[in-house]
Amino acid sequence: MHRMGALQEVSHGANAINYFQLHQSRGSSEMFHGAVIGHDLRDDTRIFKEVTQVGENLNQLQPALNTKARQPKVAIVYDYDNMWALSDVRNYAAETIKYWRTIQEHYRYFWEHDVPVEFISTADDLTAYKLVIDPMHFMMTEAFADKLRAYVAQGGTIVGTYITGQVDERYLAYLGGWPKSLRDVYGVDLLETDTLYPTQQVAVADGQKKFQARDYATVLSVGHATAIANYASEWYAKTPAITQNQYENGQAYYIGARFDSDFMGAFYDTLVTQLDLKETNLIHKTDAAIHINVRLNEQKSYYFVTNFSDEEKTITVNTPMRDLLTGTVISIGTYDVAAYDTKVLVNEG
Repeated sequence: MHRMGALQEVSHGANAINYFQLHQSRGSSEMFHGAVIGHDLRDDTRIFKEVTQVGENLNQLQPALNTKARQPKVAIVYDYDNMWALSDVRNYAAETIKYWRTIQEHYRYFWEHDVPVEFISTADDLTAYKLVIDPMHFMMTEAFADKLRAYVAQGGTIVGTYITGQVDERYLAYLGGWPKSLRDVYGVDLLETDTLYPTQQVAVADGQKKFQARDYATVLSVGHATAIANYASEWYAKTPAITQNQYENGQAYYIGARFDSDFMGAFYDTLVTQLDLKETNLIHKTDAAIHINVRLNEQKSYYFVTNFSDEEKTITVNTPMRDLLTGTVISIGTYDVAAYDTKVLVNEG
């Protein structure tokens, strides 16, 4: 797993792996902190051998290090000020807020389908991305709301959720409802957010399937947006739960309730297909535990194929390739990837 984690960093653009600590501190509170070299100064320990293997792999990967990771077309906003604000909020049932877990739930689909994602702050430029996901942005400045409106107006797609845009940067509630930029972009007004009991679920239907929402349900007043799913139970049945709004050259989705991974997968699968965000890979997988990341230049693409499970998995290679870590030629066919193993394959065509 150490080697897997190191090569994962390389697959995302790192050209070196650094360790804390290289040598154990002789005294003080970290004298027994893990390190590559221990107090015994031996070079035949398990850890030393594992780090040596990573060093050997980095030497074998020299051709791939003169490349860059794929430029993501998807971004997820993670705002530290917002994180601290949510951790202190006296509402929404503190045990179910789970800001970071919510970020992970939105990210999961893209990870499982090998769609590159970049995590950005509110200060970053949005124009490089086709899709920006901005969950639970409770503390939002009007300046960032204006930035979202400009991004969508220019053709971007935004996904926002419940508990967004409630307070400004001073932790003061917005008076008169949402900031105008958010109302323009999403095409809705928020009437209230119902915090559900831990065991409570609310049905939501999109015309084809029913899903179960949990934790939060936002009651919406639809302006010029379109409801693409409605609540199907409780007192807000038949009112919008998820909306889509066309704003100038772009579009905005508002998800008013918290859903499980089945819904999130279906929602993002439709959106990724619509926005043509899926990458064409020369390697096919049938299990989400296999993750494929690519570094490339104008000449070649290097496929980092990692098995993140504790069981052997299989992949199908659709064109002759070479394994950069072993030097072996890989013909078209099906191959096993051992538990926690990484293969780095380069197209020989």
